[in-house]
Amino acid sequence: MPSRRAWVLCLGLPLIPVGAARSEVAEPAMLFSERAPLAYRALLIGIAAAGERLVAVGERGHVLLSDDRGRTWAQADSVPTQALLTGVCFIDARRGIVVGHDEVILTTQDAGRTWKRTHYAPQAQQPLLDVACNPRGRAIAVGAYSAYLVSEDGGANHHLQGDCRKWLDGKPRLVSTLNPEPWDLIIAHPPCTYLCNSGVRWLAPGGKLYKPRHDLMQEACDLFAALYHAPIPHVCIENPVMHKYAKDYLQSAWKVPRY
Repeated sequence: MPSRRAWVLCLGLPLIPVGAARSEVAEPAMLFSERAPLAYRALLIGIAAAGERLVAVGERGHVLLSDDRGRTWAQADSVPTQALLTGVCFIDARRGIVVGHDEVILTTQDAGRTWKRTHYAPQAQQPLLDVACNPRGRAIAVGAYSAYLVSEDGGANHHLQGDCRKWLDGKPRLVSTLNPEPWDLIIAHPPCTYLCNSGVRWLAPGGKLYKPRHDLMQEACDLFAALYHAPIPHVCIENPVMHKYAKDYLQSAWKVPRY
């Protein structure tokens, strides 16, 4: 069974690799941008240089190429989307990245002539609005509702940055923003600052309950419980040696068994 890799970032923690085995979930038919004789007159939103070539992107998945500094334009041969494309950048003269609505990300290895879809999440309803990349292959795509995706390999894979719980609620639109298949495995490292036994004394310094610290403990427990109960077949969570108050709260509020 082929495998993929994905990443999730939980509340400011380091990026966590998650090995995700491909599930048997049908992928929607891929739509390609159609040939249009007047595509060069359509709405174009982004443009970037691929060496001496100019590459412009816009509505209906149109990608246009010019090798004469913009005097004439030709459509790319293969673009696997009909979404509005909003941003484009090039790592070098051949490798480039395009982003757009439907949270789509495309990559090219031939200066924009053909494109491959590496990311697609229309259910998330978070259109991507721009992308920037550097010669080392690092790329950042940004979009609506604080969408922020990072790639270190020229757009082949992307890191999700934000509260991981919005991808773990079991809803089809959030099962996986990286690909149309559900998660099969999560390996999580939730913060243990407010859960571990070594810090329990700060809950009641001087024998009096310190409510701000107690509230932070409950927030940490809520995250731990969300990961523990995630609707994913295989869950692995780094487990701090918890103090009794965290265990009591997890058991009473979230039915997480004591251990």
